[in-house]
Amino acid sequence: VIFTYEGLPWEKLLNYKIKEYNSKIQTYGYFFSVVSEFHNSPFIKFNSKYEPDIILSSGFFAKKKFLKNGFKKNKIINIGLSKKKKIATKIEKRNLIKKNCLLIPEAFEEEILNLVNFSLKVLKKNNKINFVLRLHPSTEPKLLNKIKSYLIDKKIKLSTASLEKDLNKSNMVLYRGSSTVIKAVKENLLPVYVPIKDELSIDPLFDIRKHKPEINSPDDFILLYDNFNKNKFKRPNKNINRIKKFCDEYLSDIHQKNISKI
Repeated sequence: VIFTYEGLPWEKLLNYKIKEYNSKIQTYGYFFSVVSEFHNSPFIKFNSKYEPDIILSSGFFAKKKFLKNGFKKNKIINIGLSKKKKIATKIEKRNLIKKNCLLIPEAFEEEILNLVNFSLKVLKKNNKINFVLRLHPSTEPKLLNKIKSYLIDKKIKLSTASLEKDLNKSNMVLYRGSSTVIKAVKENLLPVYVPIKDELSIDPLFDIRKHKPEINSPDDFILLYDNFNKNKFKRPNKNINRIKKFCDEYLSDIHQKNISKI
């Protein structure tokens, strides 16, 4: 039996009931979520009856996290995550006239407004920045209409394009907890996490924060953007290569060899 494994109570209960029904049934839990600094529930060990026999991970980062928390090496298999063909182009060949900054919130209204309102504060001080809001695919229609109304007469474009097109027309990405930032980095966008005062960070890239830019206010972002613009949207190779390497391991390609072992 294969099921998702994100540290939710029903997953542990399901595994317990399966083993109670027949202890010989092999169970597999697939972990494919992003991991934030304070995201601990999937990595807490319980009685073995509540844990799948094998945990399948979507990348090496999650696998290392499980091993660090005491899970046995032979019980964690990285099978990767199915992904579309990369569409990256060299940064010099991107559409630098647009200089878009892509906003990629999660599907919750609060998180959408966090990024939108931050961008509006930036625009009050610098209205030359092109912000493009890309809503999460699971955003409910009612909320979508509410956001559309909220953006009327505001200089933030609501995207209706494909993710690939949005990434190809952008050079920076503002994010919080969205896993899309992983793909954005792979497509050469500069990741900028927008913090909320007194929060517990939900940044999926927390483990490499020293290698990427940090901001705490709209003024910080404007300074970052202006410097980025002056450098013609070129980033220090040392930093961006470390960030990209981290993201390549975060969500890795499908491992057919490992899948065949299951």
